Amino acid sequence: MPAFNLQHPTAGLLALLSVLVPVAIYLWNRRPGRVVQIGSLRWLETAANRRLRSLKPEGLLLLLVRAATLGLLALALAEPGWLGQVPPRRGQILLSPAASAEAVSSLRPTLDSLLRQGYQLRELRPGLPLVAPDSQNSKLTGRSAPGPGSAQASVGHLTPENVWAQVQQAADSFPNRPLVVVAPLALRNFRGTRPMLPASVTWRPTPATPDSVVQVAAAWQPRPDSLLVLLAHSTETGTTFRRVRLGRPSAGLLPRLLPAPSEVRYVAANAQPVLQVTGPAQTATIPVQTTRPRFWISADAPHAAEARVWKAALRAAGSVAPVTPEIILSSSLPTSADSVAGCSGCKTARYQRSCNSGCGRACGYGRKPRPPERP
Repeated sequence: MPAFNLQHPTAGLLALLSVLVPVAIYLWNRRPGRVVQIGSLRWLETAANRRLRSLKPEGLLLLLVRAATLGLLALALAEPGWLGQVPPRRGQILLSPAASAEAVSSLRPTLDSLLRQGYQLRELRPGLPLVAPDSQNSKLTGRSAPGPGSAQASVGHLTPENVWAQVQQAADSFPNRPLVVVAPLALRNFRGTRPMLPASVTWRPTPATPDSVVQVAAAWQPRPDSLLVLLAHSTETGTTFRRVRLGRPSAGLLPRLLPAPSEVRYVAANAQPVLQVTGPAQTATIPVQTTRPRFWISADAPHAAEARVWKAALRAAGSVAPVTPEIILSSSLPTSADSVAGCSGCKTARYQRSCNSGCGRACGYGRKPRPPERP
């Protein structure tokens, strides 16, 4: 129902007091005195007293016109206005897409109470889309849980939204309205400078889920009927590795190794099999090693004891490796190698030539040490 409102009621009230002026004038307006035929002073005083006692307004219509004119002037100074039906200022619940169903379930009593009070449910993403009332329950209960590493699982992940910018947009779109933000307080979701948000913004953080990443670290195929995949699981506390041994690999999709929606495919192309890891944002290629790693230790007779220590250390490290390496101890150099590493203490001419020709610049072997300078 429309309501009547005065913008300046004080000014109108003061102007309305001016109506008292014509009223006072009319009340003090006296009737003309009667003519006294007898020239007695006593009769004149008596007639004057009667005129004072018979004060009554004359020209009542003129009085009403003047009073109405002053009243309209006072009403104009008060600036009246008609207020239409004001829509209720409904609060807004901003639900982040990064909040999982398990995290939102702990806040369901609070959210249901706000919805019964008339709050509207919106998604915290560009545009702030409104969730229909018949879809609110499914929106709160049917959300996909990120789980360990699903949002950023495997190789590549989607770029997170900036919560600061989205909450600022909501505060500008719904001024003077209560805003309830339901979002995880992950640092990657808050970028840039914190904006000046109004006091009507209330945060309802969801329980934090540990940030984790699961990806394929390496793959081996020591035999044609066996495939060994090394998975790396990184969390906030550290990184752990797990071996997954599969049966005879065939071209195509492998069994579930990574959380959805990532997929791992085995591709045998050009006699060099690879694993194609398809993530939410990109695809990575992991080469499959078909041969055992080989370590060649070459040492002369004076350094045979040191070579045996190297062999024992490599054998101990290889015992826990996914594929046991092959260790060869010999006094000769290999004909070909993928990489070359120098050994300190190479004093023979053969080792000096080897270090100077290849790795001497990198490791510094084969050069005489500089004597210390005297003070």
